[in-house]
Amino acid sequence: MKQTTKSLLFFSAAHFLVDFSCAFIVFSKTPDSSLFYIGLFFYNFCAFALQMPLGLLIDRSANVSTVVSMGFLLLLPPLLLPLNPLLLVLMAGLGNALFHVGGGTCILRQNPGRCSEPGIFVSTGALGLFAGTLLGKSSGFPIWLLSVLLLVFALFSSFFGKTTSQTGSQTAGLELHSSKKQQHLSPALCFSLICLLAVVILRSYLGMILSFDWKSQPSYGLLLIVSIMAGKALGGILADRFGLWKTGIASLAAAALLLLFSGHPTAGIPALLVFNMTMPLTLSALVRLLPTQPGFCFGLLTFALFLGFLPVYLGLAPKQSIFWLYSLLAILSLLLMALDGIIIYRERRKSPCRSSPPS
Repeated sequence: MKQTTKSLLFFSAAHFLVDFSCAFIVFSKTPDSSLFYIGLFFYNFCAFALQMPLGLLIDRSANVSTVVSMGFLLLLPPLLLPLNPLLLVLMAGLGNALFHVGGGTCILRQNPGRCSEPGIFVSTGALGLFAGTLLGKSSGFPIWLLSVLLLVFALFSSFFGKTTSQTGSQTAGLELHSSKKQQHLSPALCFSLICLLAVVILRSYLGMILSFDWKSQPSYGLLLIVSIMAGKALGGILADRFGLWKTGIASLAAAALLLLFSGHPTAGIPALLVFNMTMPLTLSALVRLLPTQPGFCFGLLTFALFLGFLPVYLGLAPKQSIFWLYSLLAILSLLLMALDGIIIYRERRKSPCRSSPPS
């Protein structure tokens, strides 16, 4: 088995473990409703918004495995010590951020220009959050076992997280710039970057406002989580086979149609699957714009996820299911994805170092 495949398996399993641990900590250690509401904001800020500055720092270093190990170790005090609830969520959020941006950077450096591996890596987090939330509310998981698992994964991080600081900038063959010194973006490519961020913000917001009556049934709830996982993994695999923008546009078109009828699980479950296919696509598309800054790219998109969370946190969300609104947001995402593809295509045609037009 290739080293990159072993690393992908390790980091995918680690992603499940970290998200499980964070959800378990938040829901088992902050039972008071007022503390939970305040803690939720600070947890999400640390876990998502902080990944952007952390990514900038990681891009300057080859030793990403140390950052990943720190992420695991920072989750131990909230698990084992009777900490102040606010300190507890801050440590859990920071541990989450360190692991995600470190692990994401490793996967991007080890698999330059690819969508499949980033998609598989991010997919396992959804199941970890689901299981951690469920067991955190019931306090039905032994803390000592969780702590041992975190320690074991922290020890093995150095073996699976070996990369070089600029892996992929010359080998991907997909970037629009011929040299890593040439990091400035043209106005058109800056607008392309904004389009990608907007797609992620919309996906985050829509994912949080989606409301289905059938979701309360345990079997359907689990199927929904599996569909989200499958969508993220499948999106990357199909993008490597058929092309990034073709896959993104097709999946969002299918999502827009299915979301109109998502009041029934036979449409709602596949709708969530195809809608989540854009997750690895937006990440890979951004890395192709900034090929020597995978950590910053990963952190920038998680910051976009945080921006999508804010309106919901502030109460700017519908109180009931509005299926036409869900479909409209998917259509808007589709238009932004298509516009991004058009911009990249035109810039590639003008670039003297282009290889082939995007598909």
